[in-house]
Amino acid sequence: GSTSQLARMLVRRGASFCGPAICDISVIDLARVSSAVEDPDLAPWLEIVQDFNKVHWACESEDVTLLVSLLRSDSVTMSDICGLDGCATTPLNLVLHPEKFPLLFPRKPVELDPFVTSDSSVNKIVASNPSMATLLTLATGTWHPRAHHIFPASFRRTVVLVLCVAQRLQTREHRRSIKVRSGNEKVNCNGLPIEIWMQILSFCGRDDW
Repeated sequence: GSTSQLARMLVRRGASFCGPAICDISVIDLARVSSAVEDPDLAPWLEIVQDFNKVHWACESEDVTLLVSLLRSDSVTMSDICGLDGCATTPLNLVLHPEKFPLLFPRKPVELDPFVTSDSSVNKIVASNPSMATLLTLATGTWHPRAHHIFPASFRRTVVLVLCVAQRLQTREHRRSIKVRSGNEKVNCNGLPIEIWMQILSFCGRDDW
């Protein structure tokens, strides 16, 4: 109904409903009573989303553009994605296992080819946006050139600075290289190669800078 749709819209736009209970009745309890006939899914839906952050909502709305923007900002930490603060429903779980959240991702059963063998389930749920799953998986791992664009802005700046300095040092040391006349052998007094610096950076996660 219109009331429950309004309630969902307000919650998606940041309205808080987790404040002190009024007369010992929480907003969720009130929704459970008032929407029992009109929208029985409202109260369970509120229970699921009550701890949602902005990354959750980007995943719930399947907004890839918004998710990328959040991941590239300095405001999203590992706990916002993996729920290290105790949130049971994490953004990563939403996109990797949407079948566990039918109230958030209602899907019709897959229309299976009649010639497909019986190994497939008729009630198999279509996965949530697969590109979002890839983005969050990369964003929660350690740094890699492939994941660079979805790491925080401060992290990306630091990586560029480290690699630029490493390249500068390597170039300068290369000019001081010592040539040893033993066949075609050449010994350099170079600093660490760029590849080694990239290997070092690959041990760092998004919260390290």
